[in-house]
Amino acid sequence: MEKGIRSSRLLILFVLFAHAVHAAPRVGVYRLEVSGVPAHTETTINDALFSFIRELRGYHVVDCREQAVPHRFPEKGSLDYIFCGAMNLTPEGIRLAVALKGKDHNATRLLSKTYETAARILLDSRHLVRDVFDRSVPLTGNQTKTSGMRHTRAGEESISSLDALAGSWHSTEEEERIVIVSEGRGIAVLRSGLSVPLKLKISDGVLVVSQKGAVNARQFSHFPPEIAQKLAQEARPLQWRFTKISGNNRLSGVRTAPVVRGAGHTASVEYEEVPEEWVRN
Repeated sequence: MEKGIRSSRLLILFVLFAHAVHAAPRVGVYRLEVSGVPAHTETTINDALFSFIRELRGYHVVDCREQAVPHRFPEKGSLDYIFCGAMNLTPEGIRLAVALKGKDHNATRLLSKTYETAARILLDSRHLVRDVFDRSVPLTGNQTKTSGMRHTRAGEESISSLDALAGSWHSTEEEERIVIVSEGRGIAVLRSGLSVPLKLKISDGVLVVSQKGAVNARQFSHFPPEIAQKLAQEARPLQWRFTKISGNNRLSGVRTAPVVRGAGHTASVEYEEVPEEWVRN
């Protein structure tokens, strides 16, 4: 008897689950069309966008990344939406355009923006996905286009005041502590224990934090002294660029990180931009 009741419950749950999946709009996710962008960047951004779309609630996501984007909605498969886009290298940076096409009335929402680096795309892509799938703005028969900076979300603001940033912070990516004081000044205590002075400024809504003065050989303390001195002479001062602040206690942006290539006397410094967050202590 108990076994029969358990089986019935499982059957009911299965039917409810199947109904929920069927009822959710089906969105086919297609690969971005790419021009002039390195293959590893293409793969990373395509994977990131697909991952963030799968995080969305209320959609049944269909992986169509190995298929060509159809000119018309497929007869089979009953897709309700098509997600697609393009990524092109331009003199201004990497231009990313994504579109959500609705089956009803052939409606489309298109969002586009030009980014300085691939790291900035990765930093912004989750928000970009949420914006293009935002149900509070219904798709219409007319194509909706948005360019430039994304909309600021609740609890997230542009950076407008240096004085409001005064206090103690720490990096979530590196073992670093930062103290911001008045008049655009600060100090960073690096993972090596070295303290470096900082200068801060706000330019077009972007907080730019730069190491003040020359690079110190102790910033390359894991190399022999002679090599560390050589790298310090070649390296540029550290720099961070933050575009948003959440709740006045979390800065989001990118860090220009030095990367040492080669070994010994052939070692040289290159740079990568990686996502970075500072959190107020």
